[in-house]
Amino acid sequence: MTTHGEMERVKVDIFSMTKDEAAQFIEDKAYFMMTLRKLMYEYCPIVKVERFDPAEGESISGYLTEDLEQAQTPVLSVVLDPFEVAAMKVAEERGKLKEYVFAASEMTEVLLQVLKEKFSNGEI
Repeated sequence: MTTHGEMERVKVDIFSMTKDEAAQFIEDKAYFMMTLRKLMYEYCPIVKVERFDPAEGESISGYLTEDLEQAQTPVLSVVLDPFEVAAMKVAEERGKLKEYVFAASEMTEVLLQVLKEKFSNGEI
């Protein structure tokens, strides 16, 4: 604790939090990086961790093609910030992580399948 009775804060990525929060966030973020990578690979052949905006944390993103990757146009993407990581914990506890990822990406499973078909048929 500091002399003012406040918890000492540390910086993780771009986020300021207490040491205890930081330890939990680092653990949860690493877990969801692996979990989301696995989930996104079910739908996207290209999955990567990246940062779109310096004011945001890292994101994990899924792409259907190399062209979409070059244009930084993921079909699935979730920012790995403290809010999203906490929300994913709740979604996973409720058995709704996949639904959460699709909602956070403003995508539906049906629409993603249609896009995949159109890309594979050369329609897009």
